[in-house]
Amino acid sequence: MSSRVILAVLSLAALISVGFSDYVYLLNTDDNYSSSKSSGINLSPSGFEFQYSNNGDFENYGLLSSYTCCDTVNRPSTLWIVDGMLNKEQQIGITIQNIGSTSSGQFDLQVSIEHNEYEEFIILDQTIQVSSISGSSSKIVYLNWIPDYSGNHTINAITQHPQDDDTSNDKKSRHYTIGNLYENANSAGIWTTMSTYWSIDTDTGITPHDASTFYRNSFYVGDTSTTTYGNNWNENMDTSVINFGDRVSNPSRSFQISFLVSGASKVGDNLNLQIQNSPGNWKTLGSLNAIIDSSAANWNLFNYNVNPLDMNSNSKLRFNFVSNAVNTDSGYWIDDFVMVYDQSARDEEYNPKILTVSAGETSAEEWSQHEIKIRNDGNLEDKFSMDITNLPTGWDWSVSYKNGGPIDPQNGIEVGKGEDREIIIGVKPSANSTLGIENLNFKLSSINSANSYDSKEFQLNVLPTYLPMLEFNEENGFCRPGDSCEIFAILTNSGDVYDSFEISSDLLILRNGWSFDLSWDQPVEINLESGESVPIRMTVDIPEDTMPGQYSSLVLTATSEARDDISSAIRINATASMISNAIFFVDLYELEDDILNPIPGSEIELPFTLWNNASTFDIFEVCIFRSGSRSWSVTSLHEGMIIEEGEECISPYVFEVPGLTSLDVNVIISIPENAQNGDSGPLLSPIINSARSGDLVQSLPFNGISVRMMSDLIISDLQSNDYFSPGSENILTFNITNFGNGADVVFMELENFAYGWDYWFVDDGEVVEFVELSPEYEGLNLITIKLHILVPKDISSDLSINFRIYISSNITDSEIDLTDNYLTYTGLTAMVFTPEWVFSPVDFISSEADENILLNATIINSGNSMDNQLKVKFLLEEPVNSGVSVVLSVPTFGEEYFSSGQWASIPLDTNQLALIEILIMVPPEISIPSEIKIIWFIQGGSNQLGESLTLTNTTIIDVSIYRDVNVELGLLSGIVSPSSFEYFSFNFSSKSSIIEDLKIESNIPSSWYLSCEDPSNDGEFRVVIPASISGISRKSRLDCSLQIGADSGLNEIELRVLDMDGNEIYSWKIELAVNSEDEESKMTTFFSENGILKGLMLTFGGIILTLVGIIVLQKRSENYEEIEEEQNYQNVLSHTNQNYLQPVENQVQYQQTIIPQNPNVQHTQVTQFSQPSSRPPENEGINLQDAFGSLMPSNEDDGLN
Repeated sequence: MSSRVILAVLSLAALISVGFSDYVYLLNTDDNYSSSKSSGINLSPSGFEFQYSNNGDFENYGLLSSYTCCDTVNRPSTLWIVDGMLNKEQQIGITIQNIGSTSSGQFDLQVSIEHNEYEEFIILDQTIQVSSISGSSSKIVYLNWIPDYSGNHTINAITQHPQDDDTSNDKKSRHYTIGNLYENANSAGIWTTMSTYWSIDTDTGITPHDASTFYRNSFYVGDTSTTTYGNNWNENMDTSVINFGDRVSNPSRSFQISFLVSGASKVGDNLNLQIQNSPGNWKTLGSLNAIIDSSAANWNLFNYNVNPLDMNSNSKLRFNFVSNAVNTDSGYWIDDFVMVYDQSARDEEYNPKILTVSAGETSAEEWSQHEIKIRNDGNLEDKFSMDITNLPTGWDWSVSYKNGGPIDPQNGIEVGKGEDREIIIGVKPSANSTLGIENLNFKLSSINSANSYDSKEFQLNVLPTYLPMLEFNEENGFCRPGDSCEIFAILTNSGDVYDSFEISSDLLILRNGWSFDLSWDQPVEINLESGESVPIRMTVDIPEDTMPGQYSSLVLTATSEARDDISSAIRINATASMISNAIFFVDLYELEDDILNPIPGSEIELPFTLWNNASTFDIFEVCIFRSGSRSWSVTSLHEGMIIEEGEECISPYVFEVPGLTSLDVNVIISIPENAQNGDSGPLLSPIINSARSGDLVQSLPFNGISVRMMSDLIISDLQSNDYFSPGSENILTFNITNFGNGADVVFMELENFAYGWDYWFVDDGEVVEFVELSPEYEGLNLITIKLHILVPKDISSDLSINFRIYISSNITDSEIDLTDNYLTYTGLTAMVFTPEWVFSPVDFISSEADENILLNATIINSGNSMDNQLKVKFLLEEPVNSGVSVVLSVPTFGEEYFSSGQWASIPLDTNQLALIEILIMVPPEISIPSEIKIIWFIQGGSNQLGESLTLTNTTIIDVSIYRDVNVELGLLSGIVSPSSFEYFSFNFSSKSSIIEDLKIESNIPSSWYLSCEDPSNDGEFRVVIPASISGISRKSRLDCSLQIGADSGLNEIELRVLDMDGNEIYSWKIELAVNSEDEESKMTTFFSENGILKGLMLTFGGIILTLVGIIVLQKRSENYEEIEEEQNYQNVLSHTNQNYLQPVENQVQYQQTIIPQNPNVQHTQVTQFSQPSSRPPENEGINLQDAFGSLMPSNEDDGLN
């Protein structure tokens, strides 16, 4: 590994756009300001630089810090993440320029750092005295500090010189970033848990220093012995628990994790950065699948945002690496892991103060007032809540602005840093409060910091209460006309202490002839202890002719002598009594159905109506006698009004009814829980008379209550998957129970089912909309229903599904509890991996030996999600020792080949196609016939429901044809004479297992003529060779003549042998030179001038040719059959799985593609034989012997004897 690591600058430059260094800005308050001073001094801060005070910190954090870097890495100077690290001392340098011409002399430089997540939160404020700077010069001033808040800040530098000519450039500001976590693999650090293949690689890291002075470590996921990872890995590297509870909840900028990565992985293999946001739940922040550098010489920077909501006091970080079942690479190295997040202000930054609280006094049920002054003595703006921590029970309190509106003590008020507020607190003691001093505690708390508060004690003096109270019962105010009656009111001392009261009366109404006032012996000054009562007597005289109901009135008043502003006054009416005219009954027409037909377990109020038909009010006394329905409860709010058999009306209910009006007296009836539909209530018989007249009042008994049907349906026990599978029926099972008071018919429906999908309910295999249930006591009140929901195939995955299954009675609207009439389903649509054939594999093909067959098929993922687990393989079933070779490839994903039983990964997105090819190489020595079986397997991925789809297809290849044809041409290139004839033959031999039908074609000069035998008389030069039996060679010959043209010169002729399909299997190009007539005449002259020599030569040549011809003919006649028989015999013995190649002159190798009916198969001819087919002669008069001639073998020739 090279000692100098090269950083991938282009990749980093592309990623740095999300880094922190791009937020550099100037904050100038007045760009147009110009000074009228002319001192020649113009100071301006021009830049910042940052360095770690400790070299060890620089070695640990310098690579991704904003320092000049590095002697081992060509990192761009603009590429960095942080300016410093939390709690690591650093040196800040500020460059100051004197743009003027005059030396500045000593002046002050104010340096401050603000936390960007708060208003005016200064975390560093330091003033430095700077020595003189000459005109047109600059100086760097340094200060050291230890950052105590991580996150995004702003650093400001302000020069402060009283004689600065231009103050508009006195301030320089810059974005300032402090990291929280930084891990560089020098040790495990926060990464306390590593699975098997996570480790620290001590030789492959990246560092800002020379190799001799630092650890070149990195975190590595892979096998260190091979520098690769394996298939089907799931490797984790976890941190210990990290307390992120100090992060800002709603930051203005996203939190960020950055780290350097080198290495590589294949498609489907990912490095995931995750955070544990709740116990056992890991959220992926980002995934990495990239080829960076398998040798780890180049590194890329990656940045990922972190949601503050995922960060808590028990968080963990994790690097998770997963790989699929195919293909591997080097794995990944990780170095310089840095995390930046904004820390919230600590408790010590908040300091609410209570400056003053005033005391107060008040009586019970009245308000006191207390002035309070508060101050925000913290380092940033705050919001204060308020409370009285020890307020007695029953007391009340409030808070408001001084001379302003009310304040919500829980929401509080905002107070700026260093500001004061004046508020008013009111306290109201309860009626039974203890008199005297009450010490209360006022608490002022910071809403932003639960541990920051202040409290002060204040006093409230509870004063005694002085309160007279007069009461009068109107029923005691009746007096018969012609009588003198004494009526009474009650005076009570409701105050806290002893008091004296003055009694007075004032007439309001006094009718003619009436007298009405305090009784003559009633004292007008009364002394009472607290809580003591006494009657106040009054006397009324009513004339005899007074009409019933007329009255006179006075106002009776009692005034406290201790506090004359407190008194009690009441109106007293003295009324002439009357003669009754009334009726008491239940008005059925005014009753609601809930009363006449109540539900079991309910309680109703049955109104008996008293109609007072007299012209004036009357007072009545009533009891109601009940009988029957002993399990029913009949009560009244008026004790003694309801009586049963054997009881007397001792304590009747007494009530008043104005004249010509009515009043309802309610009877409370409780219906038993087990009351059934149609049950009757008890008989109620009123006994009533007038208290004013003593008359018995007419009444009617009542027995009109009948229990109504009450539905009590419960839906429960929902059983379902968390995912719905698109393209399938998804079944949810639930129970319905009838706890109502009768048989019920249940209606079922889906609510909020806004998807438009088909659904239906099934009971015992039958689709239903309603189901009938018996009451509980009959034992058939429970049923199990299945809900079928058909999700369309084209629905995408991860679609949120929310709906309710609702049941209701179809015969009544009365439902006891609607909350158990529905079940809520919440789930998601599942991923569907549906591999389907677009062009499926061919089922059957015929082939021949020594041929390559290319099978192809096209697969598509018609599911709704990317299928990363989709794979294909084949199994080969072949004859023993067949020698067949088969490989599978997926051209869509490269040129890798797979043998029988090997899976090939074909990850497909939705509607993505992939071509699958299987190449079968059939050897020439294969047994004929043979059957080759190719079994295709397509295995889809498994979704959240564990569903997967497997496709299995079989292709059968019938190898029942063997082809072996050789042709020899008996014509060579040479010199010929004009207009002469050349005689030659085509000699054929065939071991093919089929009839070979061969045809001769030629390309000769136009003046030449080719003639060959034509046994079939069809005008074509054809040879038909019968199929070979047991591998015995079949032979044939075609004799031809070529008539040479008259023109001299060099000519090329072309002869071709074609099979019956027109495929060329042999061709020859022959050059023939035609002599000129002059050359021939010279030869003639030579012989004519030398006659004796001519005669000798001709005689000698003739003798030689005759002898040679005789020998050849004799030899052929003796040995031809013997040689052929021996060859055939040897072929029969050694034919099995062997292919004999005959010497062939001018053989032409060719490839032929056979296009069958199924386009998914390609045959490739790779040996030197054609693929002809034969046909019988068309002339019906020619027998086989005539058609095939010498090709018809004798018994000796075919070796069958």
